[in-house]
Amino acid sequence: MQKRMLQFFTCGAVFLLASLLFVPQVQGTREVSIVLDGNPVVSDVSPYIDENSRTLVPVRFVAEALGGDVSWDGKNRRVEITRSTSVVELFIGQKTALVDGGEVEMDTTAVIENERTMVPLRFVAESFAVEVGWCGETRTVSLSSEILKADSETEALPAVISASQLNVRTGPAVEYPRLAQLSQGTEVTLTGQTGDWWRILFNREGGEAAGWVDGRYVKEKASPPVEPEEDKKDPVEEPEEKGEKEEKQPSEPPPPEPEQLPQASTPPAPPVDGGSFALSSASKSVMVMKDMVNVRSSPGTSFPIIDRVYFGERLEVASAKDGWYQVHLASGQQGWLAGWLVATYYENPREKGSFVSAQNFSGPVIASWSGKKAPDSSAAKGLPVITGLEVILSEEGAGLRVKGDGGLEVPNIFKLKTPSRMVFDFKGRLGDVDEMPPLEVHQGSVIRIRASQYTDDTVRIVTDLQDGNVRAVTRKRGGDLLEFSFQSVFPPPNTVIIDPGHATISTWGSDTGAVGRSGLTEREVVTDISRMLGEILLEEGFSVLYTREGETSLALQERALAANQSGGIFVSMHANAHPDSAVSGTETFYPGERGGASDELLAASKRLADHVQSELLSQLQRKDRGVKRANFAVLRNNQLPSILVEVAFLSNAQEEKLLADPSFQKRAAQAVARGIKNYAEEQQDRQRIIAAP
Repeated sequence: MQKRMLQFFTCGAVFLLASLLFVPQVQGTREVSIVLDGNPVVSDVSPYIDENSRTLVPVRFVAEALGGDVSWDGKNRRVEITRSTSVVELFIGQKTALVDGGEVEMDTTAVIENERTMVPLRFVAESFAVEVGWCGETRTVSLSSEILKADSETEALPAVISASQLNVRTGPAVEYPRLAQLSQGTEVTLTGQTGDWWRILFNREGGEAAGWVDGRYVKEKASPPVEPEEDKKDPVEEPEEKGEKEEKQPSEPPPPEPEQLPQASTPPAPPVDGGSFALSSASKSVMVMKDMVNVRSSPGTSFPIIDRVYFGERLEVASAKDGWYQVHLASGQQGWLAGWLVATYYENPREKGSFVSAQNFSGPVIASWSGKKAPDSSAAKGLPVITGLEVILSEEGAGLRVKGDGGLEVPNIFKLKTPSRMVFDFKGRLGDVDEMPPLEVHQGSVIRIRASQYTDDTVRIVTDLQDGNVRAVTRKRGGDLLEFSFQSVFPPPNTVIIDPGHATISTWGSDTGAVGRSGLTEREVVTDISRMLGEILLEEGFSVLYTREGETSLALQERALAANQSGGIFVSMHANAHPDSAVSGTETFYPGERGGASDELLAASKRLADHVQSELLSQLQRKDRGVKRANFAVLRNNQLPSILVEVAFLSNAQEEKLLADPSFQKRAAQAVARGIKNYAEEQQDRQRIIAAP
């Protein structure tokens, strides 16, 4: 029976929640209340309904509540919102928006009101596949970010509870509040799924209620109920008076405890080598991808801190356990790092020493600026102060050293062209000045470096370049010193950065990506393909950097940053989904217009995409959906030749079966590897031609 998916909350449930959690609204006010996944959301500026009967919310609300990233283009009055691989662009006062580069007409517009950018909530939420409901009685919008089915209709299936006692929760993870407990044999209806969790309808006090249960402990009604297997993790919790089960990773106070896991349904799986000769024989190291990471005496956040390491540091791995890496420290000690805070690097023996995380900063200082802390209390605002810049001369050209009074964070880095510039946006203040005199460099690819107080809390450092094909490599030394080297984006492509899509831990769990009708997730498919791809590439003589092996806390921009630190070429692996289950095929993307990449870099990315797409079509025999441009976050933030591969569609029944087949996964990995090898050989030929007298 086909049935439209029910709203996560009935209006009555929203009415009850609103009456308990919100101050009653004055009759006739424009303001509304918002509930996300069963929890009230509070904003510093109240959402309201505009003259077009659409709810407008501050754009920062979208970033904070839905886990998106927001950027503002004041010149074009454009706001860009990114969540996962989707990008929505809104223009103030215009009804035409862009969703993943395609034009879409809205029935209202984004506006600036009281110096805040307000955007239409329903349009933005539904563009990111977030379910939206409305209760007029309480003027409450209900959002459900957990519905990951690709289609708007799904089959409602009768089922029974198979565990002796099973908790029903308001969302798909044990962290959500408990609604009820159901006994073995209780009949329910399955109406939706995300990961291992099912949304159900069940009888409660004479009425029907909705909630979430662990899907391993419900069986379709035709199947006989069974008890949970003893050797599996048991998510069935004891009643509250006996206490909830503890998480595997104990929670700790806020920073400086950066290895603390965000709330997730399960901790990351241990990153294991999988027994392949290639991975087991390769030298393994990790690259720190957070500002500061604690090193502990044993694998777990409850053990003592013995040292700290900083962004960009590369450490040799001695062993791995429970999602943690034991590493060799500069002091000669060994300690343990949380695996979800690093990228992992497998160095092919034939390329020993090819990995470069930063240049040598021991050369002479050729230009500098010194400032002092402003007399007004920046510390009261919690902002670090940049107190000095130094340009260092090295064999590779010029490097930049940024000094502060402590607490300097790794900046947001992006490129601009015509003319070519590298931009570093730091959170903080520029000493006691609004603008410093430019530092004339004229070494290597760097012409000059200039800095100013861009906004009240942002320092912008701009490097004018004479070569657009340059990337910035970052290394942090403590909280008061960051170093940047400027290196070519076209070294011999000996390293391949593999980005298995999704599996980012957020406040509502680990991102599964698309979910097929069988429950197969994009996360597990691309993890398997990426593992196979790395093994093949190592056998072919490449070194491999994984942005993740298990689950990760690295955001999309940080995955791109890991690539920029490494050098080489970047490949993000994905499985596709579409509301129309008949849609099928393979497609490969390369960066769009707004990444700031040079024409040469875009052309290289296009050649890489062409090679990979051609091999995928040959090996997989799927429909050719083409090579396309897209402004996905992992592409537009990348300073290397970069592509994103959509192998096939999980939302298509035939292709879902193929994606679950290890032999199909292996053919996909072989095809991508062959495309990469063809590109590398072509690139080497081009360089030989350029270098010829």
